[in-house]
Amino acid sequence: MGIRLPGSSSELRLRGNAARRLRLPQQPLRDAQRSRSLQTPKNDAILTITPLATRLRQRIAEGGPIRFDAWMDACLYDEEGGFYARGATIGPRGAFATAPTLHPAFGDAIAAEVAGAARIIEVGPGDGTLAARLAATGAEILLVDRAAGMRAQQRERVVASLAEVETFAGAIVANELLDALAVRLVVDGREVFVDVEDGRFVQVSRETDLAAPSTKGRFALRPAMHRYLADLVRPLTSGRVVLVDYGNDGPGDGRREPIRTYIGGQPGGDPLQAPGTQDMTADVDFAQVRGVLADLGLVELWYGSQADFLRRHRIAPPASSARSDDDWRLARLMDDRLPFRVLVAALRRPVRMAAGR
Repeated sequence: MGIRLPGSSSELRLRGNAARRLRLPQQPLRDAQRSRSLQTPKNDAILTITPLATRLRQRIAEGGPIRFDAWMDACLYDEEGGFYARGATIGPRGAFATAPTLHPAFGDAIAAEVAGAARIIEVGPGDGTLAARLAATGAEILLVDRAAGMRAQQRERVVASLAEVETFAGAIVANELLDALAVRLVVDGREVFVDVEDGRFVQVSRETDLAAPSTKGRFALRPAMHRYLADLVRPLTSGRVVLVDYGNDGPGDGRREPIRTYIGGQPGGDPLQAPGTQDMTADVDFAQVRGVLADLGLVELWYGSQADFLRRHRIAPPASSARSDDDWRLARLMDDRLPFRVLVAALRRPVRMAAGR
């Protein structure tokens, strides 16, 4: 559900015993070396058989090629074979790690941001680590996760959909949620669909109704973001929304592969390979998110990097000479080079629902 901190280890540039003692997950920044191309691999891995792959082949045979967003949504959330529906293991030894699983200070900062809320809803709660920190505020906690396998990991009350949530005043928190929202993929001005040729999943291109930033390059676009965020904040009558994810202030320049995959704590394979067995994610366009929230009537209170957000709450690791292993993990989360952003907005009146959006 975000830019992952995969299990492949990379030593930070530490001094003395700390460098030998501590190996932290490497952050896969947005570069071509860590991307996985959508070009079909020249091997038989793309033929990997999973129950979901069989159903997708049948779906394509009956209805023709499917758009990439439909493919991505099925790979992640198919009720029987999706990556999250099967229950992903999160943490340093899991499929991926997120900030709450690496250091409790992150959860403490989020909890401080929503302190005073009588009710807090976390959407996409992962393994429940952040929810446990939020519960320490004394608020009523409700978790929302569409994936049955992830719901099974929760200790707090959990529901499958925001449609099940009654209106309330309080706070909504979503950490590394939007990056797992399915994207439509446009390459050189044409849209990517998934087809089957000789039993293999392949990409094909078609004309698109989307206006990509350029007719050259690869862009992952989320035209459904307005509807998604409207549904996200719909139950809130007043209070705060806190969104944490990785991304850009725009759709990117189209030069880098926008789709990432992860499996077993490592960068994964082709996104068309072995559907349901690997995580799939794409950068969040925060300019789009900020615009949608403003359109919905929310007032932006704060926006910036994850590192600055932690500093905002007076969180800082000790001097390097006095750091424990946990302190080094905190320092990693506060690396200014990481692309994580935090957006805090407030709603003081019911959400405006625009017709036809």
